[in-house]
Amino acid sequence: MARRDLQFPIQRQPDPCPPRPLRSIPLQPDPRPSTPLRSLRRARAPLLALAAGGLLLAALGCQDFRAPGLPETRTVDVVDTLHGVEIPDPYRWLEDLGSLENQAWIAAQNAWAEQIVPPSPLRERITERLRELTDTDDVSSPRRGGDYEYFTMRRRGEELPVLYRRPVGEAEEEIDPERDYEVVLDPHGLSPENTTRFHLLDLSPGGRYLVYSERDGGMDEVQIRIRDLEEGSDLPESLPLALYRGVAFVDHEGFYYSVVCRREGSRVRYHEFGTPVSDDPVVFGEGYGPETRIEVSTIADRELLLYTVNHGWASTEIHVQRPGEDSARAIVEGVDARFYPRYTQGELYLRTNWGADLNRLFAVDLANPAPEHWREVIG
Repeated sequence: MARRDLQFPIQRQPDPCPPRPLRSIPLQPDPRPSTPLRSLRRARAPLLALAAGGLLLAALGCQDFRAPGLPETRTVDVVDTLHGVEIPDPYRWLEDLGSLENQAWIAAQNAWAEQIVPPSPLRERITERLRELTDTDDVSSPRRGGDYEYFTMRRRGEELPVLYRRPVGEAEEEIDPERDYEVVLDPHGLSPENTTRFHLLDLSPGGRYLVYSERDGGMDEVQIRIRDLEEGSDLPESLPLALYRGVAFVDHEGFYYSVVCRREGSRVRYHEFGTPVSDDPVVFGEGYGPETRIEVSTIADRELLLYTVNHGWASTEIHVQRPGEDSARAIVEGVDARFYPRYTQGELYLRTNWGADLNRLFAVDLANPAPEHWREVIG
C-alpha cells in the first residue's frame, strides 16, 4: 500500500514547493485578432450540452438509467496521513489529467453519458435556453493604473473575458460593450479549446507594470506573469505554477506575493524585478503550518502591508507591516473568531463573529489598535 505522511517538518529554504512545468505561451505586443464568432460558439457548445443533459436527467425523474457498457473505474491503494488520521484516496490517478489512461476514461464516460441522454428536441431546447441565459455581456469593475483604467469584458458571443484599458478621462462614462477599447491581453486562441484564462492581480504605482495570473482549464494552480505596459510585452521572469493568495505592489521595483505550499503552508515573499524568483525572501509566515492560508494586500495608499491569516474556517489573525520593517504588528491574534478586514477613509474596518453569531462591525485606528480602543460601528 502506498502511503504519504503529510506531517512534514518546516524546512527553511527559498523554494519549498518545486513547481510543475507550464507550457510557455508567447504574448505579442499587438492584440490578437478576435476568434471568429462561429468557432467561439462551437467551443461553448460542449459545456451547454453537458448542462442540458443534467437538466434533462432531472426532468425525467428518478428512473433507472442503467445503460449497458458502464465504464470500469479502477481504484488504487493510496492513503494520506493528515494530522495522524489516515485518509484513503482510491481515485488519486484521476488527478493526472494529462495521462493517456485518464483521457481514455473521460472519453468512455462521455460516450456512456451520450447513451443515457442522447440528442433530442428536448435537449436542444434546454441547450438553447441555457445559451440565452448565459451568453450575455459581462464587464468587471475597472481598476486604475496610472493614466488608464483596466477592466475585463466578455461580450455576447465570446468565449473568454478580454483585458482592456481606457484613458482615465473616460472614467465617468459607463463601459459600453458596443464600443471598441484598447486590448491589453486576449486569451482567445492561445489554447486549442480556449481553456486559458487571465486574471488581473495588481498594477504598480504609476501604472507601468501589470501582474496577472494565467490559468489553464480548471486547475487550482496558476502561473503569475508581469507585463510591461509601456513596452506592450511580458518580462522574461514569472512566478512558477503554484497556489497564490494575493499580489501587492508598494513601489515600481517589485511586489509582494503569498504562495501556498501544501506541505508547509503559506509564505509571503518579495520579488524584485530582474532577480531570480528562487531568491525571493520570506517576509511573513514563518512558523505557520499547512492548515493556514495567508493573504497579502496593501492599505493606506500602499504604505502598509495587510496580512490576513486564516486558520481554516475557524479563526483569523490580522497583521500589518510597513514595507522594509523587520516584523509585522498584530491587530488580531489569539481570538477564536473570524475577521474580515476592509480599509477605508483612514480606518481598518473588521467584520467579525466575535461575540456575535450574526456578525458585527468594528473600526480600528491603526495608530492605537488595541481591542479596547476599537469602535463598534454595527452591533
